[in-house]
Amino acid sequence: MFNSISWQTYLTILVCFGATYYAISAIILYHREILQLVKGRSAPTSEIQDDRKSTSTVTVIGASKDSHTSHPSSTPIDSDEFILSSSNDQFPESIQTTPSSGPANLIIGSVSDLLNELKTLIQLCEEYKSTKEECTSLVAASFLKYPHLKGTTYQHAISAFVCEESKDHLSFTLTLAEVQEWWS
Repeated sequence: MFNSISWQTYLTILVCFGATYYAISAIILYHREILQLVKGRSAPTSEIQDDRKSTSTVTVIGASKDSHTSHPSSTPIDSDEFILSSSNDQFPESIQTTPSSGPANLIIGSVSDLLNELKTLIQLCEEYKSTKEECTSLVAASFLKYPHLKGTTYQHAISAFVCEESKDHLSFTLTLAEVQEWWS
């Protein structure tokens, strides 16, 4: 069979198939541009607007700044003109606020982490149809990882969250008194 086809015939067929493939692809992908060229209104491809794009020009970066124009913000400042002060009364009041890394914010972050962990644990218990003892040990272990939350105002809210999630997702229900015991 390979002896019946010459190399010239093989290459001719291969070139014809390639040309047909690219011609069909060009017609499918660039039919609007081809129609415009045929009608005589040839335009560069950057000016041709697609139906999905808006007709208004939007600049992403913005206009460039003229390097010859001098603005007050671009004038050089001598290092001797800087006055550094350590007094806090010169700063605006918005800078003098308390830092966001205080102990209250750390506790709130811990509460958030614990709630996410508990939600994941309850979803896993639901998915694997775990027993009450298995879920109890997992939730109690999570409480032990956050001992600084014991005795805070968030302890009751976290326990209530566990009870509500167990009602909604588990085959058994947990009482608030049960969950409160797991903190110790």
